Amino acid sequence: MRALAIVSCSALCCLGGCGDEGYGLPLPAPPLNWGPAGSPHFPAEEGGLVGVWFFCKKTGCAQLDDAGLLFKTDGTWRMVNAPGSSFEPGESFCEESEGGTFSWDGSRLEVVDSSGTKAQRVVFSVVLANEVATLYVGSQIQSILKRVSASSTGRCQELQPAPSP
Repeated sequence: MRALAIVSCSALCCLGGCGDEGYGLPLPAPPLNWGPAGSPHFPAEEGGLVGVWFFCKKTGCAQLDDAGLLFKTDGTWRMVNAPGSSFEPGESFCEESEGGTFSWDGSRLEVVDSSGTKAQRVVFSVVLANEVATLYVGSQIQSILKRVSASSTGRCQELQPAPSP
């Protein structure tokens, strides 16, 4: 369980930006949010971030990671996992037992990870376009996620060590 909490916290704090695609490189700041009518980068979207999002392995999101986030309508989130080394369309996912809360105002995402002994708070500016969310801290991309249509199989099962012979 401790390893799961460490992985969960690391994934949340990193949110995909620790990969080999250079997401941590400085990039131009995201465009100003003039609201859904004023910018194609912030399309009007029912539910906003609510749903299932998997981390992109590369900037084009052609291949997704095996880890993602589930944002629920009650303002809570959980880490989710695909069964293989990457999420494939049509697959289901399992939900980690720990997570936290989030708030979303259309361009700013505040995530609180309450899975550890001390809650951690991270604030991102977000650019949404074509079911892809790019999360920034300052002018640096921290993560890129893609919304997927998938169903949960419930809580992830902890792997138990095989019995000794």
